[in-house]
Amino acid sequence: MREEPPTRRSSRATPPGEPSFPHAIDRGAGARDVSASSALRHRLQIGRGSIHARRGGLAWIAAPLLAASLLACGGSPPPAPSDPEPPSVGPLHTLVPPESTFVVLARPARLMEAAPTRRVITAIVDEARMDRFAAHTGVDPRTIEALVFAQHPEGRVVLARGPFDAPFAVREAGARMAPVESSIDEPLVRRAGFLGSRRVDIAAPSPHVLVWVDGTPQLAAAVLSACGREERARRNVFGADVVESLRAELSDAPFVLLSPQPLGIPRDTGVGMLLARERALAAAVRPTEEGELAIRAELRGEFPPTAHENFRALAASIAASDLGAALGAPEALPTLRIQTEEGRVALTARVEPGVIAGGLRTLLVAEMRELIEGPGARERSPAPDETRSDHARPDAGRPREGASGEEARGDEAREEARGNEASDDEARGDEAGEDEARGDEAGEEVRGDG
Repeated sequence: MREEPPTRRSSRATPPGEPSFPHAIDRGAGARDVSASSALRHRLQIGRGSIHARRGGLAWIAAPLLAASLLACGGSPPPAPSDPEPPSVGPLHTLVPPESTFVVLARPARLMEAAPTRRVITAIVDEARMDRFAAHTGVDPRTIEALVFAQHPEGRVVLARGPFDAPFAVREAGARMAPVESSIDEPLVRRAGFLGSRRVDIAAPSPHVLVWVDGTPQLAAAVLSACGREERARRNVFGADVVESLRAELSDAPFVLLSPQPLGIPRDTGVGMLLARERALAAAVRPTEEGELAIRAELRGEFPPTAHENFRALAASIAASDLGAALGAPEALPTLRIQTEEGRVALTARVEPGVIAGGLRTLLVAEMRELIEGPGARERSPAPDETRSDHARPDAGRPREGASGEEARGDEAREEARGNEASDDEARGDEAGEDEARGDEAGEEVRGDG
């Protein structure tokens, strides 16, 4: 067995500041021996502490050296913090106020891509007018990706998203206001004031979203306040399950019209009795590959057991009316399909776009001109080549005396769509005769005075 060498005593005094290791303890008289295992454990603990201490010191030294080396090698420092991203507005339909009575959800860019729907749109608002609108406002309506229109008891709300500079469009609109009530640029660009006789509030809650409120300041405040809240915290008209189910079911259509509130038709008529317990209604338009327009209407509520026959009779009655004839209802009637279930009625039909374009052009041209060109546009006399053909009657669009509202609209649509040349000549002859008669009367007065 190999003998262990005797333990050596340290004769060196421990310098000040150095640790006093167990193996270096001087064994004087009465000093206790430190066992080998205890000395080993102490040595390992001290060693580990020294390693951690050295690593910490190296880290403090290595960090600036590494940064210096990166700069020397052409590296760049971290970018300075930029301005925070504007809040996401989210789906525009979530901003529609709860009390809205009429809502349109449209995708104009998609509508302009398809020939059938483009034909209808350009019949209402021609390309030249859209060009002027784009140059005037900085917003090309043909490129709008999402458009929402809402009718509210306190006014109208228009929301648009697209590849335009929303803050610029707000400033341009503000420059035309007289007077300007409010003008701010932070935290969002917003202008409020009068355009013509209407008070409007226009804002850009994000770089590519416009909010236009034609109504009370309270309505504008409610819509803009919703822009700053998360989507799930917004109160909107689609909070009702029945309305949201209609929107979701028709969400793939490029044009959807919704009536989120009951129509409230008087019950003293057949239609009023049929829709007495109707809760919500929606209609969607889609272009087809055959060049037609597919129209689908969905109703929710409670309907009588004979709803199928009742709705078919209602469709026939509409087709026989002047307004229905102007909108192509007689041609669509053979394609009508009706489905009835408990709490639901669905109607589908197809219509030729040229027929409906003529009717809608007369019915909506004044409103669309005012929307595109601003308040007061309907009072301005349009250019002859913009609103009627060479064969249109000078008095086209004037309702008959004593005619009802529906008959008057039907008369206007037929006159616009047909452009009856014989009626044109007759009308000019009548006017000439009236002028001649007035001239004769003036001559008689002059001779009488003489």
